[in-house]
Amino acid sequence: MRILRSPYVLVLAAAAVLMVLAIGLGAQTDDEPMTRSEMIEAGRLIYEETAGGVGCAYCHGLDGNGDGTAGVEAARVVGAEESALRGAMSGAVPLMTFITLSEEEFWQVYEYLQYLLELEAEAAGADSTGTPADGDGSATGGENGGGGDGSGD
Repeated sequence: MRILRSPYVLVLAAAAVLMVLAIGLGAQTDDEPMTRSEMIEAGRLIYEETAGGVGCAYCHGLDGNGDGTAGVEAARVVGAEESALRGAMSGAVPLMTFITLSEEEFWQVYEYLQYLLELEAEAAGADSTGTPADGDGSATGGENGGGGDGSGD
């Protein structure tokens, strides 16, 4: 029974057990796509903390409006188009050329910036089409009843 005491057999057995446990516990593999929530959270972390060693927020602000603590004039990036982000990172904005993101990281940050735009729209009380959240078609609504012709009659 020397074969059972071999370190190679023990290593292989341990690896097999770990693999079965990982599959049984539903561990995510690299082949599984991230959910939108996972992409947004990963993008938030990159945006706020890791991109370029300081995060995009250093220049663009936590809310993406270009008012970060770096003291530079930075563009508003909330809801930015893919082409604009790629252009800025590939040399159109010299301060951003030191930032390198993998393709996956790029899309995570992109998704996070789209999410910030959605939050803005919700906070403004409108959906992405600009329709007021109360759905009455008026821009005012609210306590005074809204709508009407503005004559006070």
